[in-house]
Amino acid sequence: MPSSSSSLKAGHRLSGLVLGVFIALHLGNHVLALHSIAWHQWGMTRLRLVYRQPVVETLLLAAVLWQIGSGLLLVCRGWPPATPFFERVQGYSGLYLALFLLIHVGAVLVGRYVWHVETDFYFAARGLNTAPWYWFFGPYYLLAVGAIFGHLAAAHYRNRRNRDRAPMEALLILVSGFVLGLLLVLGFTNYFRGIPVPVALVKAVHW
Repeated sequence: MPSSSSSLKAGHRLSGLVLGVFIALHLGNHVLALHSIAWHQWGMTRLRLVYRQPVVETLLLAAVLWQIGSGLLLVCRGWPPATPFFERVQGYSGLYLALFLLIHVGAVLVGRYVWHVETDFYFAARGLNTAPWYWFFGPYYLLAVGAIFGHLAAAHYRNRRNRDRAPMEALLILVSGFVLGLLLVLGFTNYFRGIPVPVALVKAVHW
C-alpha cells in the first residue's frame, strides 16, 4: 500500500502535468505578443474556447489548489532543502510558484467577478506599463517564468539517467526560463517603450 508521502508526490506530479499543459499553451500565447497585441488577442480568444469551458476551468482551478497545497506540504517535509543545487532550486522555485499562483489566479478571478473587466492582454500589461508598479511586476513575471523552468530543471536533474549530462542540461533549462521571461516582459512593454492602457481598465482596477 503506498505511503501518504508517495501518494502526495504522485498527486503533485499529476496536478503539475495538468497545469503544465495549460502553462505551455499560456506562455506560447504570450510569446505572440512579441509580434503584436493583435496576435496575442487572437491566440487568447481561441485558447479560451477550450480552457473557459466550465469543466476544464474547474479542473484547472482544482489543479492549482492541489499544486499549491501539496507543494507546500512537500517543501515543509523536506525543509531545509538538500545541499545539491537543483534540490534547492526545486524547493525555492516551488515556494515562489505557490505565491505567484495565489496572486495571479486570484487577480484574474477578482478582475472577472469583482471588477468585471476583460482579463486580456491589457489586464496583464497594466502593471508592467504603469509607474511605479513596473518595478514590481517586471521582476514578478520574470521570476515566475524562471521558477517554472527551475522546477522543470530540478525534475530533469533528478530523473536524468545520464548523470554526467544532467547538470548542464538542467542549467540550460533554468537559463532558458529566464530568457523566455525577459522576452515576455519585452512583449508586454513594447520592448520597454510602453503600451497605453485603456482608461476604462485603469478606472476599473482599484490599485
